[in-house]
Amino acid sequence: MYAKGLISLASFWTVAMLLGRTSGEEVACLQDEKHKDVPGPEPELQECQLYSGNACCMSEEIEELGLTSGLWDQCRSPSPRCEDFLKRLSCFYYCSPDAALWSRQDLQTADSESTMGSLHLIQGVPLCLTFCQQWFEACQDDLTCTRTSNWTLQGQNCSIDCVTYRQMYSGGPELCETMFGSSFRAEPDDSSCGCLHLNASDQEVTEKLRVEYSSNGELDTTKLGEQLNEPSCRRQIRPASSLGEKTASYRLHRRAVAPSFIEDIEGSGSGF
Repeated sequence: MYAKGLISLASFWTVAMLLGRTSGEEVACLQDEKHKDVPGPEPELQECQLYSGNACCMSEEIEELGLTSGLWDQCRSPSPRCEDFLKRLSCFYYCSPDAALWSRQDLQTADSESTMGSLHLIQGVPLCLTFCQQWFEACQDDLTCTRTSNWTLQGQNCSIDCVTYRQMYSGGPELCETMFGSSFRAEPDDSSCGCLHLNASDQEVTEKLRVEYSSNGELDTTKLGEQLNEPSCRRQIRPASSLGEKTASYRLHRRAVAPSFIEDIEGSGSGF
């Protein structure tokens, strides 16, 4: 079933790309050195096959990013189920042509959220509550760095300051909305604006958004961030305090808040 979904989404993007070119619409990627200017087929893509039909990443770049190690093993290697969710998040950011729908505009604010320099970020990507909860359940016994750890994208060990996900986060919503800063938000599955599961089912949601924010039936990729700031489908990011009180006192002081999905500082050798 999942394999059929991959083929379906790949076929969808191949057709969409061809139709877009004939109608004058051009789908843009996030603009930085780790993304292509515009998406295109990447048949050799192994790690992120969901997007192989029309990807913003290149297969060789994804291999260099080290999705199977580095960032995720700062405490210890994640369990297979947990790693699967982390890869899905990473693949969406680097490879999905839809990531630009949530392109972050306030880069100065983005920089202040992280000690790492950033080139381009996403903000407020709506992840379905079921996805958030499944992610939490898959990773709850895995270890993650605390806020006081020296978090880097080079895989630096922080084993002294590691705690389990369930010690760090009260549940799926908090995990989605705090682990990577404001990159993601938890959204009800039945939201009128839709939400993402980071699988083949997302095409219906993103296709609807591209139509909704197009004034003449074609998407203006230069104004995606502005369009998605409209109140209709742009939710305010809930502060962590609204997600419920923490049951362990150290969570208030030692929560691991990793940087938003960001690019490495110049000269670094790895990333997501």
